[in-house]
Amino acid sequence: MTLEQFLQESEAEQLRILWNARFVSERWEDEVLYTRYQVFDFYIEVSVKKHTVVAFNYFKTEQNPMPVAV
Repeated sequence: MTLEQFLQESEAEQLRILWNARFVSERWEDEVLYTRYQVFDFYIEVSVKKHTVVAFNYFKTEQNPMPVAV
């Protein structure tokens, strides 16, 4: 599955796929927790602040990630 295919899936299916993804890393910046997962050949970073998901960022590579415009 490519990133483009993933983005075409329903929100429920995206969450199911993300739930089964491989954990890569996490970091804190200014009260926001960033958790990165590998999904097939791309990465998703989930941003959480005060127990609420505030953003999803998509990356094609793990090192020197560049966000993918959605």
